[in-house]
Amino acid sequence: MKNFFKKALRISIKILIGLIALVVLFFATVFTVNYFALKSEAKKIEDYGQKVTIDGGHKMNVVTLGKGKDKPTIVLLPGYGTPSPGNDYDELGRLLDKNYQIVIVEPFGYGMSDVTETPRTTANMNKELHQVLQKLDIKDYTLMGHSIAGIYAIEYISRYGDEVNAFIGIDSSYPTQPMEDIPVESLQTLNKMGFNRLIASIMPDALMLPPRASQEVKDQVKYIGYRNMMNEDVGDEAKRFTQNFKSASKVSLPKDLPVFFIISSESDEADPTTWTAGHEGLIKGNPNGKIEILKGPHYLHHTQVKTIANDVTEFLDSHNIK
Repeated sequence: MKNFFKKALRISIKILIGLIALVVLFFATVFTVNYFALKSEAKKIEDYGQKVTIDGGHKMNVVTLGKGKDKPTIVLLPGYGTPSPGNDYDELGRLLDKNYQIVIVEPFGYGMSDVTETPRTTANMNKELHQVLQKLDIKDYTLMGHSIAGIYAIEYISRYGDEVNAFIGIDSSYPTQPMEDIPVESLQTLNKMGFNRLIASIMPDALMLPPRASQEVKDQVKYIGYRNMMNEDVGDEAKRFTQNFKSASKVSLPKDLPVFFIISSESDEADPTTWTAGHEGLIKGNPNGKIEILKGPHYLHHTQVKTIANDVTEFLDSHNIK
């Protein structure tokens, strides 16, 4: 009996060591695959856009469609973590550029812009955006943004409102929106270990690829997305969500500014008591405010792009922005 227990113990130890070895091998494989994939993909990334140098010497990438001083300008701002805003907004931009000059701005840490490690406070991001537009000699424009860009836009308009002729939000955030803390350090560690790539390979939607883009463009978005995923700027922005939302709650949109909120039906259904109501509160008492609910997910400009382009044109025309 004694020998039996010794033998059972030895077998159990060997099994445990084997399991530990398998776990270590799995982690090492995930890390190694990601490490060499990043090196390989870095060589495949094709640059695009125009680099605009602002204070501090950092370069922000801008994509301009439908250039023309005789056209009104729409400045497009991305939602949080969008891998390649220039490619993400390409389809919408090309539907609008017949009548408008479209300026797609990639904030620091996004797309082909620099990673600066400058604190991602709303004040800093808005200052950077304004410097870029000033460098491009753009001084009269419509702000149009997806998701969290709505939060930054509220404060931007409060500071530079004399330059903004309208605001359009694509399922944009609002200041009193419920927020949960994001475990940024944990996500950054998982990313360095290669697990974000593994998750994205299992759940491709995590990369938010533009659905009707060519495979070549989708591959580029993947390469850029893996490179930028949870970098210092993107991570710091997430850390400051609560701070930035609270900051936006201290200001309000002008009561006469043309404002058009295009809301996702799925966002509204997921939060039926506050999502639409939160947007209604932002335009209360504003005769130039409008809300429209479109069927589809949060990335409405991926699924309702033609409707958005038509409705935006109609809205701006109705306010003589043409």
